[in-house]
Amino acid sequence: MESIVNKKLILSITAVILVGTGSFFIYSTYFRSAGGETTTQDSTLCAEHGVDPALCPFCDPKLIEAKGVCQEHGVPEALCYQCNPGLIPGFKATDDWCKGHDVPESQCPL
Repeated sequence: MESIVNKKLILSITAVILVGTGSFFIYSTYFRSAGGETTTQDSTLCAEHGVDPALCPFCDPKLIEAKGVCQEHGVPEALCYQCNPGLIPGFKATDDWCKGHDVPESQCPL
């Protein structure tokens, strides 16, 4: 009986460690893509806008027309910060950010 309790305890501790580690990696990945401050410079991002260069509509405006309109939010898909929060640093870098409403100024409803 004691052996079964020990095995369950070990499995529970292992599960907590794995869930905690997974949560940390998911949180840190989301935080970086959402434009959160990081302590290291990610060399895979566009230096000027902080966006993945292959998806940067600020560097490649052709992406705006090529991707069409976001059906859910009614803005160009390439500029939809709600579907792609990784674009937020680019909006901020181009001074297109409404601090009062926490949206791109160009998409601010007011």
